[in-house]
Amino acid sequence: MAPDVLKRLRDTAHEENRPFKTIVDEVVRVGLLTRQPPQSKQPVEFPTWNFGFTPEVNLTKALALAAELEDQEIIRKMELGK
Repeated sequence: MAPDVLKRLRDTAHEENRPFKTIVDEVVRVGLLTRQPPQSKQPVEFPTWNFGFTPEVNLTKALALAAELEDQEIIRKMELGK
């Protein structure tokens, strides 16, 4: 919790002679009840460029390739006894 928020909560509890936990509960409750729903965001579009070549690896399968390479490395280390 930010120090300035903590201080205000403690000061309020002291001024009102009420438990700190009660003040925190009330503040959180009011914050949740008055919270505005997030504004819908427009999708972000990033520019792309064609560099005139085709990648040697199908990038849609990049995770599968990474997993296969990782498996091969694990097998290599096991064979070396590491």
